[in-house]
Amino acid sequence: MSNDYLTPEELKQEGKRALHIQALMTVTFIVLILFFCLRFGGGLDDNYQVEKEANANDGYVWTQSVEDDTIISVSNEYYVDGTYVFVLEGKSLGETKVVYTLTDAGGSVLQIDTETYRVEKGGKIAFRGMSTEKF
Repeated sequence: MSNDYLTPEELKQEGKRALHIQALMTVTFIVLILFFCLRFGGGLDDNYQVEKEANANDGYVWTQSVEDDTIISVSNEYYVDGTYVFVLEGKSLGETKVVYTLTDAGGSVLQIDTETYRVEKGGKIAFRGMSTEKF
C-alpha cells in the first residue's frame, strides 16, 4: 500500500516552493503593470512620446509638422537605436493633427502618418486616430 501523505519536511519544502512562486508572480505582475502604465499611460508627466522606426544610417528620416501648435507642441525630438522619438506636450484644450513624414536619403517621401490628438484637462494628451499613406 502506498503512502499518499507528505512528511512534515516535504510539507515544509512544498510550502516554501509555493511562497517562492507566489512572490515571483507578484513581482512579475508589478513590473508588467508598471511597464504598461509608463508606456501607455503617458509616464510620470504630461508629455506624450511617439516612436517611429527607421534606420538613419541608411538615410531614412522621420520629420513632423504640427497642425496647431497652440494645442500641442513638440518639446523634444531625438534618434536612438533605429527609432525616431517625438515628445509631445499639451499646451491648451483642443484637438489637432501631427503629420509625420518618412523620407529616404534622396528626399523622396515614402510614408505619411497623420495622427490626431486631443489635449484634455491638465495637459493630458489622448491619441484619437491615425491614417497612413505609403508611396
